[in-house]
Amino acid sequence: MPPLYLTETDVQELLDMDIALEVIEEAFRQLGQGGAANVPRSRVRAGDTILHSMSAAAEYLGVLGWKS
Repeated sequence: MPPLYLTETDVQELLDMDIALEVIEEAFRQLGQGGAANVPRSRVRAGDTILHSMSAAAEYLGVLGWKS
C-alpha cells in the first residue's frame, strides 16, 4: 500500500467526534487484545529545536502510522 499523507486539516474534514470516539474505542480494545501496537512519543533535542516522533500499528486494519 502506498503512503497516505494526511494534514491536520485533512483529519478535521474527514472525521467528526462520533466517528473519532468509535475508532479510538476499537483501537484501545485491539491494543488490549494484541491486534495493535503503540510506541510512546519520543523527543530529541538539539539546541532550541525539538523533534517529536510517534508511531503505531493496527494489524487488525493492516496499517502502520507515523507522525514526526
